[in-house]
Amino acid sequence: MLDRFTPEALFRQLMASGQDAAALAVDVPDRIRRLFDLMDASGVAVRLDAREFEPLVGRMERIGDRMVAGIVAAAFIRGIGELASADKERFGRWEGPLMGVGLGMAGALGTYLGWTARRMRRRPRR
Repeated sequence: MLDRFTPEALFRQLMASGQDAAALAVDVPDRIRRLFDLMDASGVAVRLDAREFEPLVGRMERIGDRMVAGIVAAAFIRGIGELASADKERFGRWEGPLMGVGLGMAGALGTYLGWTARRMRRRPRR
């Protein structure tokens, strides 16, 4: 281990790396020139088939549905919380039922999000 990190060994490694970098620097412009010549001669063709996007679009739709459910759950929880804490005289007798409905909806939407996340993980990737 000590022999690998002596100043002489490090200098040899640096020289070898410098020689490789110099060879690469000489070779890169020629390779770039050949790449541009090839692109000019044959052109660049891009082919897109709509069927290739169907799995991606389907997955994005499922993710979008889950995001909407999460946003609705968050809005519902916040709305119930604000109603319950806003006016004790007006909503005092409704505080318990509102909290129950809010917790029930949050639980149902959380279960939906968890269930769809589990289903999405089990699907094989193509």
